[in-house]
Amino acid sequence: MQEALKTREVSSRLGVAPRTVRKWIKDFNIPCEKNDNGHYLITENVLRSLQEVKHIDFEERDNLARKVTEEKESVDISNVLVLVTELTERINHLERQLEQKADEVVSYQVLQHRTEIDGVVKRLEQVEDKFDKFDKQLSFKLTEEEVAVTKSEKRNWLANMFSL
Repeated sequence: MQEALKTREVSSRLGVAPRTVRKWIKDFNIPCEKNDNGHYLITENVLRSLQEVKHIDFEERDNLARKVTEEKESVDISNVLVLVTELTERINHLERQLEQKADEVVSYQVLQHRTEIDGVVKRLEQVEDKFDKFDKQLSFKLTEEEVAVTKSEKRNWLANMFSL
């Protein structure tokens, strides 16, 4: 494994500020590892890349940094679009599952209500049967009472006739 240099060591070798080294690594998207504290661990390969960046003309360096940044942003945007598409597909899938579950719940509730309605209809039929029985008994009693009233009226009428 190559020995890693610290940012300050590399900046003194290149004759630039440590901040410039960090900026070049970031702007030119130079692959560089970091330690647990977030400090760059600069290998000889990274040092050679930084030396090449230093020898580039200032304006050309800015243009190149802009190009690298734009490429990085376009890659980021395409990644975002892929992620948005994946999330949209997941949301649509979850919505379909939710609709299916809702349909299942509604179907179950309809079956439950149908069972309850069947029970109520059965109970209502029983009540109607009892009502019909009571109605028949009541009408039979009324006819017997009417007959009894009619006989007593006839007797009273005959008795009244002869008692005059």
